Amino acid sequence: MHSDRYNRPTLQLLNDGEKNKYYLYEYRTQRSGQANDISRLIWSLKNNERNAVTTLQTTMANALEQFNMNFFHLTRRWYCIAIPGSSAYNANQGCERICAHLDSNFSWITHLPKALVRIQHVPSSKLAHREGRPRSTQERHNATIQYNGPPLHRGAGIVLIDDIITTGNTFNACCDILRKTTDCEQIFGLFIGWTPLRS
Repeated sequence: MHSDRYNRPTLQLLNDGEKNKYYLYEYRTQRSGQANDISRLIWSLKNNERNAVTTLQTTMANALEQFNMNFFHLTRRWYCIAIPGSSAYNANQGCERICAHLDSNFSWITHLPKALVRIQHVPSSKLAHREGRPRSTQERHNATIQYNGPPLHRGAGIVLIDDIITTGNTFNACCDILRKTTDCEQIFGLFIGWTPLRS
């Protein structure tokens, strides 16, 4: 069972100049040789393991509760969407469950299940270095993800949830797709882990 020490982190701004990406923990990859309990927690989330999902549902809700006034001054209505993984039509189950938990705990958030769908497989980013190839580009993600959700309220905001952010290519592609297919302009990403590119 995962420790309560994970439950009170603070959302940290990813310092990339855009001010729309926040993360809870610095993520250490297995390849770095510095993998730790946070790494293992995120791996368990990726496998949709119950204890990890429950722990991170609570963790993200606690962090967002401390942070929600930062969102509230922008708009009063927010949607929560999980960023899809690399496999076609295979939902990001752990993050979908985190979105559902946020919906049930915050009256201003509405979860849109499987609103973003990967329609064509892309190679997993975590295997890029091992296989000696570059990571998928933002353009590739743009071409393989589509919005399948309902029409959204004009002026509402979107919170995108994912387990890890590294280059931001998938997140940026999802933002492009949502801005083209909805009337939402305020889009933020909340990530369990951020991978420094050196890792």
